[in-house]
Amino acid sequence: LSGISAQVRNVQWSPTNDVATEFKKDDGLISGNSQKATLTIFAAKLLALYKAGTTSVKFECKATVGISSPTEVTAAQTVSIYSPSVAITPSSVNVFAMEDHVITCTLSSIPAQVNKVQWS
Repeated sequence: LSGISAQVRNVQWSPTNDVATEFKKDDGLISGNSQKATLTIFAAKLLALYKAGTTSVKFECKATVGISSPTEVTAAQTVSIYSPSVAITPSSVNVFAMEDHVITCTLSSIPAQVNKVQWS
């Protein structure tokens, strides 16, 4: 929030609830003429949304600013939810000691290229 002259309280976030293990909301503190409110979406909630088939969620913050002429201001952000997984194929195989053998590690549902995959 910017261009404000006083602390804004009760910033509203949607879609959220008041379950402490799913979301953490913080109105923040005014500094100069701006204030940074935050919403933390806990990993367990993101995983539950992903398992339910949700791959993106649009979150919106809304606040009422102004004293003599209160005005609602809103902002939104869409988050994409990824739940990475990995598989080695085939999981087991017989190989000859005198021939090269290739093992493939497939990473799925990743938002960007992974560098430095570690083998052990």
